[in-house]
Amino acid sequence: MKYLKTVFTLAFVALLSAGMSSCKEDEEEQKGNTPDNGDYVDLGLSSGTKWKTTNEENSANAEHDYFTYDEAMSRFGDKLPSKDQCIELINECEWTWTGSGYNITGSNGKSITMPAMGFYSYDYGNVNLYGKDGIYWSSTPYDENRAWIIGFKANNKYVDVQTRKNGYPVRLVKD
Repeated sequence: MKYLKTVFTLAFVALLSAGMSSCKEDEEEQKGNTPDNGDYVDLGLSSGTKWKTTNEENSANAEHDYFTYDEAMSRFGDKLPSKDQCIELINECEWTWTGSGYNITGSNGKSITMPAMGFYSYDYGNVNLYGKDGIYWSSTPYDENRAWIIGFKANNKYVDVQTRKNGYPVRLVKD
């Protein structure tokens, strides 16, 4: 009987603990903060910025993991890279085209991969340039209709401005 009490107590504590963790995550999402469950890589950048190894998922649009600028800012805020961090990634890393994106290697030999996800046109309701272009949001606004992005094609990497209403993938950073 003592053994059963111990097992029951341990199971109850584990369940209680899991419930509290879930409440904390729900609370964070209600505040506009998304729990950060990914791996980040130190690429040896001058700023010390670490880039996440994977893109973010958009649970509000299960078909496509793309975000408008406002969605991205509201959900991730300062976890998005700034325009300057995007420029640094281009200038300080070696970029190798994989056929459907880039393997990006830092000065310390560590790397991340950014797929060419194209973009989601909210006007037409479809994905364009998948496998050919990569366009990722930065946190830096340009004006009320556009914001800065980091973009790439097979032979070109750039920082430019794009319309806020289209959907682009999101890759987070950590200082």
